[in-house]
Amino acid sequence: RNDVREGKPHAEPFLRAAWLAGVDPADAVAVEDSVTGATAGLAAGLRTIFWPEAPMAGPPGAIVVNSADELRAELGL
Repeated sequence: RNDVREGKPHAEPFLRAAWLAGVDPADAVAVEDSVTGATAGLAAGLRTIFWPEAPMAGPPGAIVVNSADELRAELGL
């Protein structure tokens, strides 16, 4: 079932998920492996972490990580 009219890179999928979870998008984190997904997370106002399969630049504003250790450090875990 499709709960949104607009798919990624539009913000709607993340905004809908935040609304369903009862979370302010500004308090949420998106972890994405595609530029399209990271663009959607940023458009929705989420802190967005881009973890691509192969090293590459992410969209402006995304935090790029290339390993689980980098992800844990970015999240303060």
